[in-house]
Amino acid sequence: MARSNAGDGVGATGMAEAPLNNEMMFHRSMSTSSCLFTEDEDMTRTALSEFKAKESEIERRKMEIRERVQAQLDRVEEETRRLATIRETHHEIREPKSTKFQGSELESLADPTRKEVLMIRKKIDSVYKELRPLSYSVQKKQREYKEAVDAFNEKNLEKIQLITKLMEELESMADPMRKEVSMVRKKIDSVNKELKPLGSTVQKKEREYKEALDTFNEKNREKVQLITKLMEMEQLVGESEKLRMKKLEELSKSIESV
Repeated sequence: MARSNAGDGVGATGMAEAPLNNEMMFHRSMSTSSCLFTEDEDMTRTALSEFKAKESEIERRKMEIRERVQAQLDRVEEETRRLATIRETHHEIREPKSTKFQGSELESLADPTRKEVLMIRKKIDSVYKELRPLSYSVQKKQREYKEAVDAFNEKNLEKIQLITKLMEELESMADPMRKEVSMVRKKIDSVNKELKPLGSTVQKKEREYKEALDTFNEKNREKVQLITKLMEMEQLVGESEKLRMKKLEELSKSIESV
C-alpha cells in the first residue's frame, strides 16, 4: 500500500509539472506574438509616413506648377484682351494664337499606383480592427487558462501534502494511528474527485486558448502579407515619383520658356 500511494505522489507531481510547463510555453508564444505585432505596427506606420511625405512633396510641386500656369494664363488672357481692343481699332492686325494649358496634363502626373496603395492601406486598417478584439480574446483565454491551471495545481499540491502525510503515518503506523490514517486516505480520495473536473477544465481552457491564439496568429500573418505588399508598392511609388518629378521639371521649364 505504501508503494501504491508513493506512486500516486509521483504521478501527482508529474501532473502538476505538466500544466506549469504548458503555461510557460504559451506565455513565451504570447510574448513573441505581441513583439511581432508591435514591430509590424511600427514598420507599417513608417512605410505610410514615408509614402505620405512623398505624396505631399508631389502635391506641393504640382501646386507650384499650377500657380505658374495660372499666372501665365492670366497674362495670355490680358494680352488677348489688349489685342482684341487693338483689333477693333486696326482691323489689319492679326489676332495672335491663344495659349491654353490643359489641366488634364497636370492630372496625368498623378501616381497610377496611388489607388492600389490606398486600397492596401484600407485593408491593413481593417485587419488592425479585427486584430484588436482577437488580441483581447487571446488575453482573456490566457487568463482563464492560467486560473484553471492555478486551481488545478493548488488542489494537486493539497493532494501531494496529504499523500506525504499518509506516507509519514504509514511509516510510524501503530494501532492507535489507524483511524487517523483512514481519515487521511478519505481526504485523498475526496481531493482526487475534485481534481478530475479541474483537470477537464484545464484541458478545455487550454484548447480555447490555443484556438484563440491560432486565430490571432492567422490574422497577424495576413497583416504581415499586406505590409509586405505595401512595401513593394512603396518601391513602385518611388520609381513613379522620379518619373513624375522629371515631368514636373520639364513642364516647369516649358512654361518658363513661353
